[in-house]
Amino acid sequence: LFDRADADVPVRDLAFSPDGRYLLTRLRTPTEGLLRVDLDSLIWGLVMSPGSNDLATILGDSRTFSFQRGIHDLATGERRADSPFKGIVRPSPRGALIAGSHPDHRHVYLLDPAGTGAATKLTSHRGPIGSLQWSEDGNYLMSASQVSGSIRVTEPQAQRVVRDLHIEWIGTEPPRMHPNGDSVLVNTRRGVEPVSYTHLRAHETSLHL
Repeated sequence: LFDRADADVPVRDLAFSPDGRYLLTRLRTPTEGLLRVDLDSLIWGLVMSPGSNDLATILGDSRTFSFQRGIHDLATGERRADSPFKGIVRPSPRGALIAGSHPDHRHVYLLDPAGTGAATKLTSHRGPIGSLQWSEDGNYLMSASQVSGSIRVTEPQAQRVVRDLHIEWIGTEPPRMHPNGDSVLVNTRRGVEPVSYTHLRAHETSLHL
């Protein structure tokens, strides 16, 4: 797509739009800018100069993205509205729901991007949320907190926790859920270990929201 000759300023982030047409990427230094790539034409251009190390996430409509506590137009970078989440933001694969958290908070929230209601609390951890990831079909959402060593897998549509794992992991790389949602990779002191849900007893708790 493009080549960066300066080895001291590598690409930092990648975020794809749900429709697979666009890619947002940012170089490591905040002043380098946030770049949008049209994957159909392979044309890329500067959307905005971030001035921040925040991560950008393209939302479910594939026309807006969440960045720096705001919702921005993907084509122009213009700020359209305040973001409901100040930390991690993860739209579901089909864009029907948006999962998010706030910095140093212990709760995972869900928001219907088409609605006007407030975000709904889905689940909580005993420490700050460090990772959110959807399964490929959008049926499961994994949330993880390194401080509490907890990994929870929920069914957002049913609003329930289906797996509650307590596994200590090390390093800065968070756990990764398999695309089909049946297992998770965790970086432990013994190395990277796959944890399959089929070997664990389900912790199914209905959530009263």
